[in-house]
Amino acid sequence: MTRFPVALRAVLSVAILNASCLGTAASGEAAFVAIGDASMELDINPSLYLSDPLSQDGSTVVGTGLFDDKRQAFRWRQATGVVPLGHLPFEPPPGGNAESFQASSALGVSADGSVVLGFGVVGSPELLSPFPPPLPPIVNYETSGFLWTEADGLRPLADTRSASLLNTDGSVAIVSGEEQFVRWDAQAGLTPIAFEETGFFDLRALTADGASGVGVRRDPDNPPFTLVFDRPGFGDDIVNINPTEAVIWELTPTDDGTPIVPVARGLGSLPSDDPYAEAFAVSADGRVVVGTSHVGPFLDMESFRVEREAFLWSEATGMIGLNQLNGDESDQTLKISRALDVSDDGSVIVGDSTAPEGTITGFVWNEAMGMRSVYEVLVSVGQAEAIEGWSLGTVWGVSGDGTVIVGRGTDPQGESRVWIATIPEPGAAWMMLPGAATLLRRRSAVGGTNDLQHADRRPPTAG
Repeated sequence: MTRFPVALRAVLSVAILNASCLGTAASGEAAFVAIGDASMELDINPSLYLSDPLSQDGSTVVGTGLFDDKRQAFRWRQATGVVPLGHLPFEPPPGGNAESFQASSALGVSADGSVVLGFGVVGSPELLSPFPPPLPPIVNYETSGFLWTEADGLRPLADTRSASLLNTDGSVAIVSGEEQFVRWDAQAGLTPIAFEETGFFDLRALTADGASGVGVRRDPDNPPFTLVFDRPGFGDDIVNINPTEAVIWELTPTDDGTPIVPVARGLGSLPSDDPYAEAFAVSADGRVVVGTSHVGPFLDMESFRVEREAFLWSEATGMIGLNQLNGDESDQTLKISRALDVSDDGSVIVGDSTAPEGTITGFVWNEAMGMRSVYEVLVSVGQAEAIEGWSLGTVWGVSGDGTVIVGRGTDPQGESRVWIATIPEPGAAWMMLPGAATLLRRRSAVGGTNDLQHADRRPPTAG
C-alpha cells in the first residue's frame, strides 16, 4: 500500500486541527441541486480565464447566463435563486446605432459572496457597413472589468479590460489592463504589475490576502522541444513548443504607487521528457498549490499518447502527482487530469480527469480516499437518485471547508446545466482514520490549458 510521506502529513495536519472550526456547510446534509433552468444557459467558466465561481463559504455561485436575449453575469444563492447582475453603462458613439450590444460575465466572488467581479462588453453596430446584406455590420466594442455589490450594483473599473482574480474579502483584485496585469486595491486604486518575464506567463489564482498568486511561466531551465508532423505529399510540419512550469508570484505592493515587480518562484513540473506544467489554484494561506503537469512526452508521435496528471505542491513535499481516474488503464492513450481548485487548508482538491470508460468527468480528492469521480462521491453520500441520468462534467470549484462543490454538466434531458452539491465529509477528518489508504503514487518535481469537455454519463444506479 502506497502512503504519503510524513512531510505531507505534517503540512496537512493544520486541516485536522481546524476540523472543528468548519463552516455551516460542513455540517449540512448531503444534497445535489441544479441551478436555474435550462433556458438560462448558465456557464461558470465563461472565458479563456479560469474562473473562481464558488464563494469560500459555499453560499454563492457566479457566472454568466442568458437573460432577455443577452448574456449577463449572474449570482446564485439558495435564498434568491439566479439573479442577473446587469451590464456596463453604454452610450452609442456619434453616428452609431442606438441598438447596443451588451454582455457581461462574472469570473470571481469574495468569500461571503458579497463582491462579484468580471468583465463586460459594450458595442454598437455602425450605420454604414462595408459588407452587403445578409452579412452583419461591423461592431465597435469595448471591454472593461467590473465589480458588483448589492449597494452599488455593477460598476466599471476604469482603464481595465477584465477582472478575474479576487482575494477573500474583495479588497484586492488582479485585473487586465491595456497591456499588462494591474493590481486593484479598494484603498490605493490601480497599481501596474511589471512582470520581468520573457515569453509566456499568466496569473491564475490569489491567496486570501492577495499578497501572492500562482500561475504559469515559460520554464527558464529547459530548452524548447519540437514536434514533427508528417504530412505525405506536403512535407513535415515542425512545431516548437516552449516548456512551462507552475509558479508562485509574490505580489508585494509598493508604498509609492510604483509598479509592483513580481518575484517568481518556479515549482517545476512532474518528471517528463518535455516539461510542461501550470498551476490553477492555491490554498488560502499559500501553503498548497494545485494544477496539472505532463508526465512522459508532450505528445508521443508513435502512439499519439498524451498523459497529464493533476498535482499537489507544498513546501515540505515538492510536487506530487495525484493520478488520473483511468491511470491504471494501460491500453488508453489519453490520460489527463487537472486539479482546478483546492479547499482553504489544502486537504480537498477538485478538477476533472479522463475516466476508465474513455470519458472525462469531475473528481474529488483527499488524502484518505485518493482521487474519486464526482459520481462516486455523490453516490456514496446518498445522492444516486438525484444524479440519475446526469453527465456531471467538470468540478470547477470547492468551498473553503471542502464540503460544497460546483460543476457544469448535462442533465437527463440533454441540457447543459450548472449544479451545486454538498458532500458532508470534511476532507481533514478523513486523515484521522487509522490505516486510511492512499491510492496515489508520488512523483518528485524536476524543475496549456486544454479545456476538457464533459462526459460522465453512467447508467442509473440504485441505492
